[in-house]
Amino acid sequence: LKKKYILINRHNQIVDLYVSAHEYFHFLFNDYNSFLTSNNPMYYSQEIEGSLANLMFAEYYRNSSNNKDHYNISKQLDESFLYYYQKRTISLLILNGYLESINENGKFRNNKFNKYLNYFGFKTPMDKIELYDYMSVETADEAVTYNLSFLAALDLFYIYQYDPELAFYLLKNIRSIKSDNDLLNVFRRNHITFMDDNFENLKKHIKKIERL
Repeated sequence: LKKKYILINRHNQIVDLYVSAHEYFHFLFNDYNSFLTSNNPMYYSQEIEGSLANLMFAEYYRNSSNNKDHYNISKQLDESFLYYYQKRTISLLILNGYLESINENGKFRNNKFNKYLNYFGFKTPMDKIELYDYMSVETADEAVTYNLSFLAALDLFYIYQYDPELAFYLLKNIRSIKSDNDLLNVFRRNHITFMDDNFENLKKHIKKIERL
């Protein structure tokens, strides 16, 4: 039918504040043919506009009044975005270590897994409940999608601070590409550089939240 709709779930939690902006950005930057990205690396960019909406909403809510509650809520929102970025990163690290610890006969090598965990500073041994908790956050595809999109959105967010029109122009460029085998090159062509500048804007964002 080439019609677009928005589904909004309510959790009666702080997430309800920004979910409308998040989903509306999906509405704006996706069309009826967006499913075409599902069979190529552009799939991993599909949460950029939602992540940008999250960041913009937290900033807007912080600056919309002098209300101390608004200030504290926006800080909680920013912290929650970072928390889920961190949790997804950890889950991907542990999943990678788990897979590397399985030999060609399908046998899990616990010693190798513990060495891997030690290398990244995790406590060992890790019990099955902790392991399951880390590895069941989302599918690996979802974790990569949300984290790559968050990093790209951070770069756009800091471009937005000095040139809003450019930020939205770049976002539109990225979301208009339905198929490309080199997602990072698509990012580079659109001023997204977290993979080349040692996560400069992520570090800047963390410092800003710490100051707040």
